Amino acid sequence: MEEAEKNIPDEKIIIELDVDPAEFRRVKAEYYRTISCNSFLHLYEKRMQEFDALLELHKNMHEENTILSEFVDYQKYTPSLRHVKEDLQREEENLDRIKKEIKSYELTRKLIKEDIDSFTVDQDRLENR
Repeated sequence: MEEAEKNIPDEKIIIELDVDPAEFRRVKAEYYRTISCNSFLHLYEKRMQEFDALLELHKNMHEENTILSEFVDYQKYTPSLRHVKEDLQREEENLDRIKKEIKSYELTRKLIKEDIDSFTVDQDRLENR
């Protein structure tokens, strides 16, 4: 049904509805901008959910790393727990990588928020005309 509606020429709709062509095109453009905005917001919400999950993972990993660090005395157990030391070192590297990813996500989140804010302002201007 929707596909068939897309194939109807604008002129035919304008004639059948007896509307002003400029007004019809303005309403149609606004409709497609709204659809585009909704798709963008859906994608943004999905990315923010992924970001929140990553933050939660980072927090949990940090807590686990802190607990391990408190119980491992490198000087005392070096020969028998060398693998633990290596694991901790790898985890610290992973945490550093995750921190960099989080900074990147925060920057992306900020940029997306600015885009949404500017889109909202532009849309408000269009509606006030």
